[in-house]
Amino acid sequence: MRKNIIFIVAFLIISNISYGQMIPKVGLKFGLNISNSIWYFNEPLNAELEWENYSSYTLRGFVEINLTDNFGIEGELGFSRKGVYKEVPISPIDQPDVTIGISKTKNITEYLSLAALAKYNIYKGFMSPYILAGPQINFLVNYNVRKGSERAYDEFNTAIFGYSVGSGIEINVKPIDILIEYRFERDLTNSNTTEEFDVHNYSHSIMAGLRYSIY
Repeated sequence: MRKNIIFIVAFLIISNISYGQMIPKVGLKFGLNISNSIWYFNEPLNAELEWENYSSYTLRGFVEINLTDNFGIEGELGFSRKGVYKEVPISPIDQPDVTIGISKTKNITEYLSLAALAKYNIYKGFMSPYILAGPQINFLVNYNVRKGSERAYDEFNTAIFGYSVGSGIEINVKPIDILIEYRFERDLTNSNTTEEFDVHNYSHSIMAGLRYSIY
């Protein structure tokens, strides 16, 4: 009896999704990616390394399917250039208050990402605001780091799980839609495989994009 009720409810939901709503839309997003990392060193140090933000770019391709007038799902494949930056003043041993130079460290990582996002349009119109959120997996494909840092990055996980949340606005200009979107993304799993320290990446992205209905 319970199975029959579940089947009937599922059938009613599906039957209320029109063919027009199910038409997939495809698109591209490109924009600024501002990234950083939290490095926490475990015992005996028990210290946190503070980096500065690193700015680069991100490119995303996506497929979107509406399940209702205001709710849909979005599958996304992306490439993001992330990293960390640090400037450390150099001082003589006998004159610690005197700066004779700056040591600059810039470690860059490149990721491919897969995301499954739930998207909700707050209302529909010429300009339609929306919110979206979902899980994400990032694959480390390359890194370019300062000499001496290779050992740490050699021990990084090649697959890191995280989440992505954001908001944006759709500007409906037939036959395409223009998108402006903000996204915050953060790792849930440790990027480092050793027990010496934990690494968690996060980033802010501001993107513009185009979307087009396949049919």
